Amino acid sequence: MNRYESAYGKDWDSLGKQEAINRAYALGVGTALDEYHPAELDAIRAEMANAYDKSVVELAFDEGKNEGQKIKRDQGEDNEKVWAQLVEGGGGDVAETPAEGPAGLPDSISRAELLERRNLDTTQATELPEFLQKD
Repeated sequence: MNRYESAYGKDWDSLGKQEAINRAYALGVGTALDEYHPAELDAIRAEMANAYDKSVVELAFDEGKNEGQKIKRDQGEDNEKVWAQLVEGGGGDVAETPAEGPAGLPDSISRAELLERRNLDTTQATELPEFLQKD
C-alpha cells in the first residue's frame, strides 16, 4: 500500500470541496515522490460540481506536486520526510500549509475576490455614483 492510500484510502463515495482539495494536494505531493494515481485524481475532479471547483482541485494537485519537488530538490530530503512534512505535518490539510491566502488556502488556489458578487439592492445599480451627484 502506498502513502496516499494509507493516509486517505480510496473507498469514498462522495467528497466535499475541502476534502477534495486536501486529497488532490496529497496526490500532487505523492506524484513528486514518484507515486502517481491518475485514476484517483480524475475521480476527485469528476466529483466537483462546476468548472471552478475542478480547476481548484487541479491547482491543489499542482501546488502539492511543486512543493514536493521543491523540498526534494532544495533540501535533499527523502520521500518519507517530504510526505511527513507536507501531508502528515499539516494533517493533510491544505489550509495549514505556508503561504496562506484569505480562506486559509494557498494563494494560488484561493478564490479571487473580484469574482464575488456584491449585494446591491435593485435601485443602487441605476443610481449615479456619489462623486457625480449634486449636493
